[in-house]
Amino acid sequence: MDALVDEYLALACPCRFPRFRAVTIRTTHGQGGGSFTSEDQRALIRAFEAKSPVGARRALGGFPISDGMWEASCARCGSVVSRSSQEFSPGGWIDWIKITRAPGLVDVGARVEQGRVLRCRPWIATGPDMTGVAIASRAYPFVDEDAWFAWMRERAPS
Repeated sequence: MDALVDEYLALACPCRFPRFRAVTIRTTHGQGGGSFTSEDQRALIRAFEAKSPVGARRALGGFPISDGMWEASCARCGSVVSRSSQEFSPGGWIDWIKITRAPGLVDVGARVEQGRVLRCRPWIATGPDMTGVAIASRAYPFVDEDAWFAWMRERAPS
């Protein structure tokens, strides 16, 4: 994941890759059952936080600024980066990053086809008795790691 974020930064910034944005904001809530995350989503968020330059953090939605809850501007492109998380049960966390592109910013990465967001890691349930994993799996199909990285690296047509 670190190498993928490095590639994005060498070309532009992660904010300009629609598939990156789709994975980091992915939620299964409302897909027919429980809330699930996966290590590919978590690792992308960690890599983004470690490598991507953002401006001063400010409060998000009235919550105090914390490691899991803040908003800032991307220092590269000016997009708004909103970092949030939620604990669904003791130890059952989901982390998100929502990126709202700056006006006029053009994507470098390929778009998400028909809302089809792929994943390359198994689901992690955020609490006991989570149901709906089959529905979540249809909404966010599992592919092998090589196919997922190729999908994430695909560029927008020139």
